[in-house]
Amino acid sequence: MPAITTLMRWEDVPLGDLIDHIVTTYHRPLPAELARLQRLARRAARGPVDDRLAELRDLLGEHTQREEALVFPWLRGGNQRSAGALVNLLEHEHDDTLRRVRELRGTIEDAPASRTVRALAAGLRALEIALHAHLALENRVLFPRALAAPAA
Repeated sequence: MPAITTLMRWEDVPLGDLIDHIVTTYHRPLPAELARLQRLARRAARGPVDDRLAELRDLLGEHTQREEALVFPWLRGGNQRSAGALVNLLEHEHDDTLRRVRELRGTIEDAPASRTVRALAAGLRALEIALHAHLALENRVLFPRALAAPAA
């Protein structure tokens, strides 16, 4: 997963550049990372974890696709103010996603620790950290800035 880029002053970057950063740094790596975690879950014989990772993969796939196809173009096109209801929905989905990852990580960390299970737990921790940085960037920087911007 990507490194956290907290040193950047994202409040000063044009919205389009911020959106590009989010897509490149966070959205694009997600499918491969979730597939890697699923392979670890299968190797660790953790069927329910594999199933929950598949659900998470589908949820995040739909979510990022919706952001990239609907919300981000809307924000780039100067239609920020009319995006408020959709942004609110996305923020609720962000909270739900983080909750799911935390619960899944807790399930794994409580399990007997083979090397594969430890790798899976570490991968879920890294995913949670990256998702937290990603979603905070959207919730605390991108969305508030976009919704406060004057309509183009």
